[in-house]
Amino acid sequence: MLAECWRKRAGASDMTVLEAMRHPSYRTPLEATWNDEVLPVFVALGKGDVAADYLASVGDRFENPFLVHKLADIARNYDEKKARRFGPVINPARELKLDLEQARLRDALESA
Repeated sequence: MLAECWRKRAGASDMTVLEAMRHPSYRTPLEATWNDEVLPVFVALGKGDVAADYLASVGDRFENPFLVHKLADIARNYDEKKARRFGPVINPARELKLDLEQARLRDALESA
């Protein structure tokens, strides 16, 4: 989702994950996606606590100043990555008939 925001904003070619996490226009949609579109699926699957712990660890990793990961690198082969990462959250929501719009995830999948 950080790479999605970066692409839509035509972000700086050297922007890192850490820099994005320190900028509300990147962090806010990421955390909203986690809270509104991802966690509810895992809660419905009975794995809400595990997913919340995992997302907290991902957030910590994204804020690690010693990991210099550029969003431009993440965005390589991005369409394939989106399908692999977003589809497994969207599909169960549909199968479980959850009342989730998942607009950010769906919009990201549809954008090229």
